[in-house]
Amino acid sequence: LITASSLSRKHDSPSLHTALFNDQIRGGWIHTNSEKEPWVMIILRGPSMLSGIVIISRYEAEKYRESQVPLQVETSSDGKKWKTVFETNSPDKFWRADLGGKNISAKYIRIKEDHKDKAKALQLRGIQVYGKTLY
Repeated sequence: LITASSLSRKHDSPSLHTALFNDQIRGGWIHTNSEKEPWVMIILRGPSMLSGIVIISRYEAEKYRESQVPLQVETSSDGKKWKTVFETNSPDKFWRADLGGKNISAKYIRIKEDHKDKAKALQLRGIQVYGKTLY
C-alpha cells in the first residue's frame, strides 16, 4: 500500500501508483502537491527486515532533480515513531540506501523531502524495497 502527504490533481494519477514497484524502466508515478515537507509512505504487509531501498527520481527531467533534495528515508514499526535510515543532498536519477547488516525491521517506510524555505512537490518514478518478511 502506498499513501502520500498529498496528491497533485494536475500531475498525479493513482492508477500509476502500483507501477512504482515494478522493475520496468518507465516505472510508475507519484506526484505530491507543492509542500515544504512532502512525503510518500509505503505500508508493507507485515514487519520485514530491510536490506535496501532504491528510489527512482525524475530521471527523464534533469531540471527537476535539484528540487528532490534534501531527501530522507525513515522507517517505523508502528507508523508513529520514525527513525532516519538514509539521507542525501545529492540530486540524482536514483538513490540506493544500503541497509544490509544494520538490523532495520519495519512495516512502514516514509520517503520525504524537507524544503525549509520553499514548497516543492515530491515526484518519484519508482521505489524498490529489499529484505525478508518477518510475518
